[in-house]
Amino acid sequence: MDREYYRDSILNMLQDEMSYEVTDKKLDRQTSTMIKKLLKKHETELFKEEIDYISNSKFSESYFYGLPKIHKSEEISNAISEQNSEYIELLTPNDLKFRPIVGGPNSVTQNLSHFIDIVLKPLCREVPSFIRDDLEFLNHLPKTVNPNSELITFDIVSLYTNIPHDLGITAVKYWLENTENVIENRLTKEFILASLKLILERNIFYFNGTYYHQKKGTAMGTKMAPSYATLVLGYLEQLLYEKMSHKEIRCREPFMKCIHETDIYNGLQSYNPSPKDYITLLLLANSTINSRREDSGLRVIFAI
Repeated sequence: MDREYYRDSILNMLQDEMSYEVTDKKLDRQTSTMIKKLLKKHETELFKEEIDYISNSKFSESYFYGLPKIHKSEEISNAISEQNSEYIELLTPNDLKFRPIVGGPNSVTQNLSHFIDIVLKPLCREVPSFIRDDLEFLNHLPKTVNPNSELITFDIVSLYTNIPHDLGITAVKYWLENTENVIENRLTKEFILASLKLILERNIFYFNGTYYHQKKGTAMGTKMAPSYATLVLGYLEQLLYEKMSHKEIRCREPFMKCIHETDIYNGLQSYNPSPKDYITLLLLANSTINSRREDSGLRVIFAI
């Protein structure tokens, strides 16, 4: 890949003013102070070792980079077919997209994010359609299905970067309030939500000589992001059920339905509601979360 092409592609992503804004490095110091104030306020809920770990006084800046989605580039696929070689030369593919990653293994919020991830993970098990990994997904596949069944996937478009902060906090609050004996009693809802808000709102990173602040969504790279995204999808699923009930849409239970990463897999024995209805209802639940539907009858792509 051409170096300038990569740089320009990332800079083009960062020009999205709805998601990013230019800032300066000193915000990390301010964030560190905010974390310490939060820990002081809730110190009775935490062990000393946890406070010491979360404080993370030796933090460093986060870096932004993009993972090329080579599997979704038609130009790259064509080049592979045409060149028939172990090495494919294609320096500037026009249709190549990048997955935004904020790499900060020692960022100012990473230890707090790690702690919150430990707190949120048990809640994910309370999401009825939650699937932990590809092996569990395969174990959920039925041995036999109705010959009239259809396999359908809904790929959530750029989920991590499109979750509004208020939606995410509302979703986590929903699971905290609607589950019992999952979270340790010593941890209050106020501390968990305040920590989550701080992680989301103080995502600062560096690229090509400039510091940026991510205004919308969560960073793909922070520890708690996968659990957070799962709880958001699970919450939207609950809203979708309510919409279906309110609109008196009746459908037979799918023989398999699960959330895996940012994909929703369905096996439907009938189209009532139709796949289009599912997307419409999801948009009614929240207009910022969009999905692409793929259905080919007897076969679907499973992205591990």
